[in-house]
Amino acid sequence: MKEYSRVVFDLTNKSKKNVVVFDYPELSMMTLHCPEEGLFLGAVKQILDAAYELGELPRLRYSGKPSAG
Repeated sequence: MKEYSRVVFDLTNKSKKNVVVFDYPELSMMTLHCPEEGLFLGAVKQILDAAYELGELPRLRYSGKPSAG
């Protein structure tokens, strides 16, 4: 995940926009657990917050639905 994170953070820095990238299984799980727009965007915010805090994109784990955010 470290190298993958470097590529994503580099793109984020160059574009001046937050970037989150999902592979197909991750996107499938995200839409299964977050069927509403608010839940999906809340989960993306949680992922971004964790990535900036950790300095690395987190491995996604599904222990329950994220809160709308």
